[in-house]
Amino acid sequence: MSAGYKAKVSRVVGKDAADGVLASIRRILKHRDGTNGEDLYAIDLATGRTITSCVNSTVGSTVAPPAKFGEKVEAAIGDGRRVALLHNHPRSGVPSATDLLTVGGKGCDMGIIAAHDGSIYTFEKVSEPDVFYNIDNDTVDDFLILFKDEKDLLRAFSERLGFKVEHLS
Repeated sequence: MSAGYKAKVSRVVGKDAADGVLASIRRILKHRDGTNGEDLYAIDLATGRTITSCVNSTVGSTVAPPAKFGEKVEAAIGDGRRVALLHNHPRSGVPSATDLLTVGGKGCDMGIIAAHDGSIYTFEKVSEPDVFYNIDNDTVDDFLILFKDEKDLLRAFSERLGFKVEHLS
């Protein structure tokens, strides 16, 4: 991976975790290259080490980790570790409603999407959603239609859904 890509990752996760996160991104993109499949890793943000992973999903554009995955993430957070959920998006799109709900619901520090076009999305919960919005697939789909400009789209995620989303292209 290029020095520029490594710099993006380092900016997002910090230099101590960057090498481990890059290694996980390489594994994901190599494993899922040319497919519509997704892999999911829980990463310790202090070290970049993998806490647990789910790499055997057979349903396109989704990951359904076993209960053991969630238990390991909860245990790590309970031990005071900062956790990021890292996965890939074959179509290189913004976080899905499921992505947002998973990161917010598990208490993870952030989500990271390694997009197949070489860009990276990061997202973190910063507030509760606006009372007029639900975090669901319909809302995210509506935002994609309403907000053609990416800057406006990402602002809507923050102001209306309570998630700060950055796209590092």
